[in-house]
Amino acid sequence: MANNCAFNMKITGFRNEADRKLISDMFDIGYNRRKKLPVELSHRIYESLVEDQEDGSIVIYGDCAWSVRTALREQFQPVRTTDGAECISIEELSRRYGVTIEYYSEELGMEFQEHCIIRGGNAETDGETHVEEHYPLGPDGEEDDSQEAYKIGGYGDWEWHI
Repeated sequence: MANNCAFNMKITGFRNEADRKLISDMFDIGYNRRKKLPVELSHRIYESLVEDQEDGSIVIYGDCAWSVRTALREQFQPVRTTDGAECISIEELSRRYGVTIEYYSEELGMEFQEHCIIRGGNAETDGETHVEEHYPLGPDGEEDDSQEAYKIGGYGDWEWHI
């Protein structure tokens, strides 16, 4: 089984409500699996929660295989899903629907975080950095995982820039 990568993704700039609904459904894994959309994202998204925002954008909180780069980006995508739907990357999603996409992700087993902004199908910002998760030391001098973990490195608070 692949390592899970947690991600937060924001999508803005929908041309119309139909596009916003379709893209929201693409990320809604339960809906996507039941309704068999003609255009889908990778099936390497394990779970997701899609939230509509007051500014008209959507924010997706999810888990995918390994990293967003390997699960959803262009260079790793098959042409079709196993059930015949067209499978597109988030770069193609941005190109085709004119949306801007920003995401942050982390995979703590491999100790990295990603940050990327995609406009017009092109990555304007595309980075990866080291992050470590630690627990405070207990009385025995060992990490105490009953305490709240803290991180060293990474992209901080994952503030949106779009």
